[in-house]
Amino acid sequence: MTATLQPTARAARASMPPEIARVARTLTGPLTDLMTEVIQERVVPFRNRQRDDLLPVLREPIRAGITSYIDILETGPGRRADVEERFQEVGRQEALHGNGLENLRAIMLIAARSSWQVIHRRCRELQVPDGILGRLGDLLFAHIDNLERQITIGYLRTQSELRQDTARWRGPLLTALLSDTRTDDLDELAAATGWRLPSTVRVITVRTPSGFDLPDGSGIPDTALVQVDHPVTTVIAAESHAEGILGRVLATFAGLPVAISWAVPVRDAADGARWASRALDLHDRGVLGCQPVIECSEHVATLWLHAEPLLRERVVDHHLAPLMTEPPRSRQVLCETLLLYLETHGSAPALAAHLDVHPQTVRYRLRRLREMFGDVMDSPDALTLLLALRSSPGLWRG
Repeated sequence: MTATLQPTARAARASMPPEIARVARTLTGPLTDLMTEVIQERVVPFRNRQRDDLLPVLREPIRAGITSYIDILETGPGRRADVEERFQEVGRQEALHGNGLENLRAIMLIAARSSWQVIHRRCRELQVPDGILGRLGDLLFAHIDNLERQITIGYLRTQSELRQDTARWRGPLLTALLSDTRTDDLDELAAATGWRLPSTVRVITVRTPSGFDLPDGSGIPDTALVQVDHPVTTVIAAESHAEGILGRVLATFAGLPVAISWAVPVRDAADGARWASRALDLHDRGVLGCQPVIECSEHVATLWLHAEPLLRERVVDHHLAPLMTEPPRSRQVLCETLLLYLETHGSAPALAAHLDVHPQTVRYRLRRLREMFGDVMDSPDALTLLLALRSSPGLWRG
């Protein structure tokens, strides 16, 4: 950015006596010392000696700022690239240290007030006319405004670079976490992104079909790793943050199917992603019903059986065979009743209330079912029967 003075500052320089600059130059050392001292007294991190590392770094820009102001008094306004770059570097260092601009803005305010107090007092001692004194003030505050702009430029530019660096490394980190091949580079990749590896994570998957206009993922906090893609978007979140992240995912991908894994060690995130993706597949096929969020922990048995399709088919064909000979409507109501009974072992009236039928209807259905399955309904083998029903709703639901 070109350092330019405001119109009032240009006008001020137009009639500045040359001896003013000579007097001002004698104040360079005292002003530098004064500003450094006041910063130590009034800016909290320096007062608490938390930023002693920055003080030597600041002293040189302070002197450079004063010197360049005096140069303006001598030669008039114009770009001073070396000074601009020096102050941009101050902003850059604050961004690299993860600090905000509050302390630097406080320092610039101190610089403005301290400089003006010293210059004003010296001019009064020398009986400098009020008109020239006013023009000195215009030049000073325009100069300090420009230096603060340079700090902000350096700060914002570095923040942008850091965000780009983080984005470049987040992709490889997420890819490494989702890979079935374990890598020893996770700690290094996480450090490069500024993402602290949690001990446990939950993986969220979203069905984002082809043709869906993908959002950029900016609605999801940086505490999560996000891979927005077709046909599945994947989000990895620390277990402690997962519920909050899930809410943001639902808002960002409103109306789309979402699944969330149970907590897994961070190095097993690929397993969590596999279970959550399988839950989406089963949702698409109608196996897990219609729900806004599929909690994998509530469907462990179904996910397990569908991980081995041949085993599931064997279990279903063998254990549900008596029901497969029933007409479709009869098969549906008998399966619904059997599933509810196996899940609750409730009485006929309780089952009837849930199914919205007469208790006598439930008693009739239970008799039919006992004719088909005998004592299996109340034996340890009932678990296999329950799993078979849960894993095959497409065979009996209308």
